[in-house]
Amino acid sequence: MSRKYYIFISISIYLSFLIDPCYSVNKIPVSGIVKNIEGTLLPETQLTLIRQKKSVTTNRFGEFDFGKVFPNDTLLIAINGFQKQTLSPYSDMEVKLYPKSEIQDLINNARSGATITIPSGVHYIYPDFNIDSTIGISINYKSDITIIGAIDSEIRLKWYDADIFYIHESNNISIKNLSIGYYDSNQGNNQNIKSYDDVENFGNAFSTARKELGKNSIFRFRGKLYHTNNSNESSEKIIPGRGINIYNSSDIYIDSLKIF
Repeated sequence: MSRKYYIFISISIYLSFLIDPCYSVNKIPVSGIVKNIEGTLLPETQLTLIRQKKSVTTNRFGEFDFGKVFPNDTLLIAINGFQKQTLSPYSDMEVKLYPKSEIQDLINNARSGATITIPSGVHYIYPDFNIDSTIGISINYKSDITIIGAIDSEIRLKWYDADIFYIHESNNISIKNLSIGYYDSNQGNNQNIKSYDDVENFGNAFSTARKELGKNSIFRFRGKLYHTNNSNESSEKIIPGRGINIYNSSDIYIDSLKIF
């Protein structure tokens, strides 16, 4: 074997490891089970090793098995109705997926002038952990949208360190006839919103709330929520506890909303 040929082979092997270092380590068995966050098994879940371009699907027991694969890879887990998740592969995996929010999908797809009706009943939601774990439902860059709850409609966030609604760079947004809160209201970061129902009229209630709470605050008057900013003051950041966070938005109307 000539010296030039030997050098060529050596360089080729070296470069192959640089191009894809996952093949420079030993294979390991990768298998496991996929559940939702409540522990229910999830059949028909698609799992893909991105670099090795290898996919499997969970069986009716939520189980999957790749056999032996290279561990230096990214595992993508996806199934309709649940948030995608990426993990490093390892042996005996137990994957738990969070559900997607149908309410969030409705808001994302809403066009100007749309009315979104939240059906009756209790709707449990989680933040989208692929985007921001501090937001339950986001309203981003929307205008002329009405979100209205049907009879006895509730939204409960199953995550404590997050806003239930985050309204960002939007205008003319109405939220009506809803109850919102945390799955366990005793553990949430939301504060009690002070009520001024005993004050004679709205003008006096506003003046009293402004004096006691200051700017960028929310108060309750006869079943409705109002903010303490004057019409010539920016409402770019109004936070009623962790219930609704309003940032750089205008003409936000909150009517018959209960926060617990």
